[in-house]
This record gives sequence, C-alpha cells and structure tokens, in this order.
Amino acid sequence: MKRLEIIWGLILVGLVLVLTIIGVYWKKNTGVYKQLENKLSKEATKYRDSATIGDNEKVRVTLEELKEANLIDEFKANNKDCSGYVEIYKDGMTFKYEPFIKCEEYTTKGYES
Repeated sequence: MKRLEIIWGLILVGLVLVLTIIGVYWKKNTGVYKQLENKLSKEATKYRDSATIGDNEKVRVTLEELKEANLIDEFKANNKDCSGYVEIYKDGMTFKYEPFIKCEEYTTKGYES
C-alpha cells in the first residue's frame, strides 16, 4: 500500500514538473510577440483620434500607417519582419484597441490578411 502511494506521488510530481516546463517554454517563445502586439496598440492610441470613431464602428489602423506617421520604425520578431494592424472600436464609454500581428512563426488568432 505504501509503495503505491509513493508511485502515485512521483507520478504527480513528474506531471507538475512537465507542465511547468511546457508553460515556461511557451511563455518564453510567445513573449516577443505579445510585446509587439502591445507596441502596436500603444502607438495606435497616439495615431488615431478616438473621438472620430462612432458607435458600432470599427476602425483599422495598419502598421504601414503607423510607419508613415513615424510612430513605429522597426517591427521585427527574431530579426524577421512582421505585419500587423489594430482594430479600434467603442465599447460603451471607452475605446478598445485590439492588435493583430503576423510573423513567420506566429499569427494572432483572428488575423485577417
């Protein structure tokens, strides 16, 4: 009986360890992309005047527009160029900025070409 408890304990510890390693690896590999998404959103807030967006309207600000406005000069992940855009819409009294990026090894869910 005691031997069975030890085996199950080792299996449980092993499972927790494996899941922790997978989580750390995933976060490390997607962190650079999340930073790009945040950068895109931040610069879009500077570019687009939210007062011009009406109710039930969604406005798309592209990476090219942000580059032309000199808000973003380089947009790379792992030394490879990425593309992207931000969709801005009104949610009640606030504005939401939803970034979408496409890189060689990562694409934001919902990205439309």
